[in-house]
Amino acid sequence: MHLYEETIDSKLKFDGRVFKAYLDIVRLEDNSETVREFVEHSGGVGILPITPDGDVLLVKQYRYGGKAVTLEVPAGKLELNEDPEKGAIRELAEETGYMPSELHYFGAIFPSPAYCSEIIHIYIADKIKFLPGNPGQKLDKEEFLDIVKIPFKKAVEMVMQGEIWDAKTQILILKANLMLGQHLITNA
Repeated sequence: MHLYEETIDSKLKFDGRVFKAYLDIVRLEDNSETVREFVEHSGGVGILPITPDGDVLLVKQYRYGGKAVTLEVPAGKLELNEDPEKGAIRELAEETGYMPSELHYFGAIFPSPAYCSEIIHIYIADKIKFLPGNPGQKLDKEEFLDIVKIPFKKAVEMVMQGEIWDAKTQILILKANLMLGQHLITNA
């Protein structure tokens, strides 16, 4: 079959908290065989929170894989079979202490399809509010991050100037900017 690879054998090489890694043997369309290194991931969510005055909340944190401090939208891993919208609301509350008045689904992205199954569902959280009695951030035990409030237009400039490297963050900011220009969302 054209543009299809059949899995002949799959060996689990690593079973971690965040992902599983496999070494697979596949048959290609010309009937030859080759090896594929494959990462299985339960997926994630990314949320661009927009305040009532049009600013966005981003998080600054150290990312071990990139050996750098990054500026990103609040985001996180989905639990197995977790509803992405519920995961987005949970991650936004945990990382920022805010809840959305409205949550807009902006689709899904496939960040590394060559070797990883991760799909990230992306959202805009419109007119966010800090709920009375809310204790604020509820970060995971090994999670350390700072909340950064930035004017929306400045965030767009930062993406275009290469100051924001994270792909999901770039996509969300640029999609939101496009939607604002087409008046499909009204905040920011």
